[in-house]
Amino acid sequence: MFVFGRAVRLRHGDPFALAFGVLARFAWYTAVTAIVVGHIVAVYVAHVIAACEFPDRRGALRSHYPMLVLMVGYTMVSLWILAQPIVETEAG
Repeated sequence: MFVFGRAVRLRHGDPFALAFGVLARFAWYTAVTAIVVGHIVAVYVAHVIAACEFPDRRGALRSHYPMLVLMVGYTMVSLWILAQPIVETEAG
């Protein structure tokens, strides 16, 4: 750190900083993927259940609209929460 400076040493020469940086990147993508896939699966499961419960296809599809809006909202809020530590805001 004395020769190259603190920022350069931590960015390119410290094995722990490099390893934890890689782990941190594998963490934003796993979390995002889990949220999106989980919500898609929930909508699919709701469709399967509605297809069994309603006698006609049209009634089953109509029953999905509130669930679809809810899951899109949950997905947007979840991704927004995940993005908060990444987004830099200026106080002022």
